[in-house]
Amino acid sequence: MYKLDTKNIKKGMLFYLPFLLMGLLFFAVFGWLAFGGMITKAKLDGKIKATKIDTNCNTNSDGEYMCSPIYYYNVDGEEYECRVSFSSNIEVSGKQNMVYYDTKKPDSCVTDYTASPAWYMYLFSLFPLIFVFVGAKGIWGVKKKLDDIKKLSRYGKLIKGLKYTLEDTGISVNGVNIVAPAVDYTMSNGTVIHLIGDPRHDRKVLDEDGFVDLLIDEMNPDNYFIDFEIK
Repeated sequence: MYKLDTKNIKKGMLFYLPFLLMGLLFFAVFGWLAFGGMITKAKLDGKIKATKIDTNCNTNSDGEYMCSPIYYYNVDGEEYECRVSFSSNIEVSGKQNMVYYDTKKPDSCVTDYTASPAWYMYLFSLFPLIFVFVGAKGIWGVKKKLDDIKKLSRYGKLIKGLKYTLEDTGISVNGVNIVAPAVDYTMSNGTVIHLIGDPRHDRKVLDEDGFVDLLIDEMNPDNYFIDFEIK
């Protein structure tokens, strides 16, 4: 059984993890803006038409025209106000005139403006899922690679001292391009295959002897591992 150093491969998870976390964070934020009002509305048992709506629109310091509507409504002869907690460049439409409230606590409310956001808010809430997909797919790929290497360490064929080249992976971290070692290997049947190793997230591109080692499953040549020193 060969002892393989997988630290460099595990660093690949650190590359994809921010995509996953950032995607989940923005999905939570935009998802709440898109669906939070609907969720809150479903929990409230009272409904009434607003007596007055203050559009509360102003031009902010950036020159943007933004609105944070305030709804006024009466319950049991007492007036309440329901404020929209965010700002938008969309004014209240004539159809967004309802207030939903808790009959036991009438000042607990949500407005039609919040519960029925613009259609593009739903698209914004789905956009972060692209980052979630990229992050999750990348992490899953690294995990699968580690599982394959674990199997390979038991029955793989080791070839020492191969000449190699460095190929660009298309990955850049802090402005530094990440490369991967690549070799041309002649299999037992005489077929020459081009193999590209894992991205060197540790940025190691050379060792003392100037060669790389290859561990490969010739029955499944897609399963291989290239490193500077395999023992």
